[in-house]
Amino acid sequence: MTEARVERTAVDVWGARAFMGRARELLSDGERSENTPASRMILLHSASMAACDAILSVNGRRIVGSDGGHVLRLEQAVALLAGDHRDLFARLEESRASRHGVSYAAGFVPADDVESSCAAVQELVGIAATHVDAQLPDWAADE
Repeated sequence: MTEARVERTAVDVWGARAFMGRARELLSDGERSENTPASRMILLHSASMAACDAILSVNGRRIVGSDGGHVLRLEQAVALLAGDHRDLFARLEESRASRHGVSYAAGFVPADDVESSCAAVQELVGIAATHVDAQLPDWAADE
């Protein structure tokens, strides 16, 4: 594996919008109670990663490499947001750790963990959408 790092890229408004669409789609699937708790955790984690990629993309950054990439992606995205999001970061980090147990250890997820993760990811997706929308040029707002 290659250690993850932040790479500067051109600002990509359209890529950010595509990531936001994906984040909303995954969040919607992760909110569905008919999915198993383990499936919901994986979907919610993917939604948070897509929201982070939207934030990074609209700010001309991306994460390359894989070792530690999920944590670095989350750290960098939260750092780019205006305001204090330490509590959100902590909740998303707990969610990531739960998803890790599901994905790599076939662990079980308590229903409360899923609901807590869902609330954190909903908050992140909302903040990310506001952040991305604020970076769009006026002519792109209606598209």
